[in-house]
Amino acid sequence: MAFAMACQPAEQGLESRMGESRPLPDSPITADEDSPQPTLQDQLESASTEGLQLTFDGPITAIAQTSTGEIYIAGDFLLNDKKHLHLIRLLRDGSIDPDFTVANSTAFDGPIYALAVGTEDEIFVGGHFTFYRDKEVGGLVKLDSAGMVDEQWNTNLGTGFDGPVLSLTYSPQVGLVVGGEFHHGSGTPHPGLAFVDPGDGFPAATPKVMTDSDTPEIATDTPE
Repeated sequence: MAFAMACQPAEQGLESRMGESRPLPDSPITADEDSPQPTLQDQLESASTEGLQLTFDGPITAIAQTSTGEIYIAGDFLLNDKKHLHLIRLLRDGSIDPDFTVANSTAFDGPIYALAVGTEDEIFVGGHFTFYRDKEVGGLVKLDSAGMVDEQWNTNLGTGFDGPVLSLTYSPQVGLVVGGEFHHGSGTPHPGLAFVDPGDGFPAATPKVMTDSDTPEIATDTPE
């Protein structure tokens, strides 16, 4: 059965990220720990053999992959049966994860523009929204694997940002870097750029300070 993925107006942009088409794999992708991590195109091609229809009614603005191969797709859309608002997760076989559901009535009240995956595969979500599941989050929220808010993290973040979050990046050495059209984060001046502790949610003026345990060892050759 043919596989179709419809998205207006961002269909062409997503296809360009996927790259050129290539033959389907000889066998379905499984979640075996020893198997190679599938790419986004692997997952979508695998889904095509089951006739999965991914039909978005708006643009896709961010894609992120976890260390175990799940794919988050975010943007300003409703998907298929209208039960997935702004954010979905695909399993390694390309199917929509039923355990990660963003329901219409309690979802984001605005579009998502940025995603970042943390060390433990937690997901940081940024965008032009104020609430998630009726909780004020101010454009940035940390979710667990079931799509639930990390309450303590977002409590520490306070009211969040006073403008849309447009970019996120994460590394264990630096932490969570937030960029966007905002002037304040948690009531503190942060003109367009902020650093947020991925563990406790407190914003900072400078990146996380690397400790000796964070610093990778560099092998050097000692001349004889």
